[in-house]
Amino acid sequence: MQEPSSELHLRPVERRRAYQEVVAQIQQEILAGRLRSGDRLPGERQLSEMLGVSRSSVREALRVLETLDIVRARTGTGPESGSIIVGEAGGTMGGVLLMHAALDHFSLEDVVNVRVALEGQAVRAAAQLRDDEQLASLEKLVHRMESGDLGPEEFLELDSSFHVVIAQASGNRLTGYVMQSLRQLIEHWLGQLLLPHPGWPELRTALASEHREVFEAIRDGDGERGAEILTEHIRKAYERVKR
Repeated sequence: MQEPSSELHLRPVERRRAYQEVVAQIQQEILAGRLRSGDRLPGERQLSEMLGVSRSSVREALRVLETLDIVRARTGTGPESGSIIVGEAGGTMGGVLLMHAALDHFSLEDVVNVRVALEGQAVRAAAQLRDDEQLASLEKLVHRMESGDLGPEEFLELDSSFHVVIAQASGNRLTGYVMQSLRQLIEHWLGQLLLPHPGWPELRTALASEHREVFEAIRDGDGERGAEILTEHIRKAYERVKR
């Protein structure tokens, strides 16, 4: 048996603070399948007794888990109060991505390439898997984008929702979550384009037309055409930001 390298940079293991241990144990219960979406955690007092820590440590752990979108706290008393394991991904990752982008941990081009790869595949899948409800949602969003009185801020919200619905229509829940997480970042960067744009009416018309073409390709089951249009739409949008 080969001896481990003497150059390993190992350090003595540091003792974790009590709230970190509480967080770790709850996460482990989720990973083991003993806690599932919708399950209610024991109350603060009971958790404190079960884990042998103070109630303040339990509260701090629950705040961390809530920040991570793992639990949702319900205030008050009675059977409806307490913390519940969250069943849907929240917006925490979106905020994290936005901060990392602000710190130049990745570039605008990185985001463009991820969107092209992710959404191109999503459009192809959505064209095959979409249902009537999703088609109706996409058409309604496009119709609102085509409204002549629409301002840049409202248009940007509709734009984000349109792309998220496509991701959700792909049938891949992770794709939907990633697009939802990218939403804050996309709105931040495209906001730099739309809000001060002097030729807004003409730009709105062009963007709405591009979205309608994508919708019609999905409606007609033509995923390749939809992906081609969407790829061009995404790249053109970010080229406008860079000008």
